[in-house]
Amino acid sequence: MKKSLVLIGLISALILGGCGSKKDATKDNFEEAINARLEKKCIEIGRMYRDLPIEISTKDYEKKSLDNLVKVGLLASKPEKVEIESMFGNNKRMEDGFVYTLTPEGDKYYQKEDKVFCAGRYEVKEIINFSEPLDVLGRIMTRVKFTKIARDVPSWAKEWAGFSDNKNFAMYVAENPIEDSADLILTNEGWMHHRDFR
Repeated sequence: MKKSLVLIGLISALILGGCGSKKDATKDNFEEAINARLEKKCIEIGRMYRDLPIEISTKDYEKKSLDNLVKVGLLASKPEKVEIESMFGNNKRMEDGFVYTLTPEGDKYYQKEDKVFCAGRYEVKEIINFSEPLDVLGRIMTRVKFTKIARDVPSWAKEWAGFSDNKNFAMYVAENPIEDSADLILTNEGWMHHRDFR
């Protein structure tokens, strides 16, 4: 009788010990893994294709997008004569143009390495469903479908999204949930986004 009670106690301890493990395939664990990934990436706007300050001619195709960043206070511009290279780079000439520089407000949000402005981040609103975890090339993986919402979105980002040529971006900074999916891998530490797995 005593042996049976000890055995039952050991089995119960093992079961309880396994409860709440970060390795379990649960919505809470998946939400934590996806949020860890989302926290590392900001909602990007206004990608630059060269280092600031930027000098362009008045005819440059980038002018409209740069002017939109001026309108929301992230960049400042001033008219100047600028040196422009020919398409083949073998001839330079001076033209009427503009020089764009960061404002103090823009400096708070500009990510120099990626040449973008950070307009907040996403977080998981709800885990909708997930596939049965399976062995894929020696790794246990699952695909998780979820909704996410934007947080910490500055007012300038919403204003920028309202401009006619940025309309497609408006949904990314809206308060409505956006559907997304992620592939997660089971590691010895628990679940992890596949892009974070090294």
